[in-house]
Amino acid sequence: MNALADTLRAAGVPVTHREFDGVDHGFTHTKPAAVAGEAIRLIGEHLRAAYAAPQAARQAPRPDPVAVVRRFIDEVVNGGDLSALDELWAADLAWHGGSMGDIHGIEAYRAYLSASAAGAFTGMRLDVKEVITAGDQVVVRFTNSGTQTGPFMGAQPSGRHAEWLGIGIYTVHDGKISEAWFGEDILGMLLQLGAVSLPA
Repeated sequence: MNALADTLRAAGVPVTHREFDGVDHGFTHTKPAAVAGEAIRLIGEHLRAAYAAPQAARQAPRPDPVAVVRRFIDEVVNGGDLSALDELWAADLAWHGGSMGDIHGIEAYRAYLSASAAGAFTGMRLDVKEVITAGDQVVVRFTNSGTQTGPFMGAQPSGRHAEWLGIGIYTVHDGKISEAWFGEDILGMLLQLGAVSLPA
C-alpha cells in the first residue's frame, strides 16, 4: 500500500494513507472500536478536503459584466490607466466602429490608446447616461466630450469644445471584454467644431 500511495502522490492525487497494526481488512466496521473510529475519522477528513475545492470553485461569484465595463470606462477611458487593459480585455479582443474603425488584438488596441492620448482632443471624458444588460452583453449609452486642440478627420484645430452622443455594446466573457461595437454621432461633433455645416 505504501508503494501505491507514493505512486498516487507522484501523479498529483491527494492521498491520505495510514496503516494500522494488528487489524484485518474491513476493520472499519468491526472491532477494535477505537481503531475503527480513528480510521473513519481520517476517511471523513479526506473526503471533506477532496470535495471542498471543487465546491468552492462552483460557488465562486461570476464576475459582473457591468462592473468590468464600468471599470474600463473609469480607469482606462477617463483615467488614462492603460495598465488595467490586460485585466479588463481579452488578448484576442475585437473592437468595431466609432472613429477608430476595427481593431483586433490587445496590443493593437494598446497602441491605439497610447497614440490617441496626445491626439486631437484634450480633456476628453465619457459620461455614462444609461446601462442595459442582456446575458453577457452590456449596452452603454453615453456622451463623449473634449476640446479640439489637434487635427481631426481633416479638420484643423478649432479650440472649440464639443459633446456628442454614443452607444457602446460590450461582450464580456469570464470577466474580460472580448468584443465591443460602437456608434458615435461624429457628424454632430463636427458641426459643433465648425468643420462642416448643414445647408440652409
